Amino acid sequence: MPTSESAETVVRLCREEDIERVTALYKRWEEEAITWGLVADTAEGLRGKLGPFFLVAERAGELVGFVAARVRHADPGDLAVFPAGADCLEVEDLYVAEHVRDEGIGTQLMERLLAEAKRRGIEHSTVFSATKDVARIVRFYEQFGHRLWGIQMFK
Repeated sequence: MPTSESAETVVRLCREEDIERVTALYKRWEEEAITWGLVADTAEGLRGKLGPFFLVAERAGELVGFVAARVRHADPGDLAVFPAGADCLEVEDLYVAEHVRDEGIGTQLMERLLAEAKRRGIEHSTVFSATKDVARIVRFYEQFGHRLWGIQMFK
């Protein structure tokens, strides 16, 4: 069996038969405690996300990451950084398993996600993150053209 470094990563649509494995990945994300307040989504909740903007990354038969997003319509006065009436893609979840991080899997997931959005005429996207490593996540999303829009802090 190939090692993770030599195996090809395939990014594809999430399917019903992937849900249990994605649920397990989500649980690992929660257990890592790298995101403030994260509670793993349920299998039922993940089934509700199936569609063109729910992708998984698979390497050597193992699911090693996923991204899920939804389309949001920018109403007047809402999402003021976009033109009124424009659709935008709202990235809800992006996770890459710890043992394969920094190997470009998150980048592959986002590139495929944004390409699908563009193919459907969606040029704008947003992401919210409660990561504990803000600087790293900002650098990650900036490579796709995202910019900081606001900041929320707690004590």
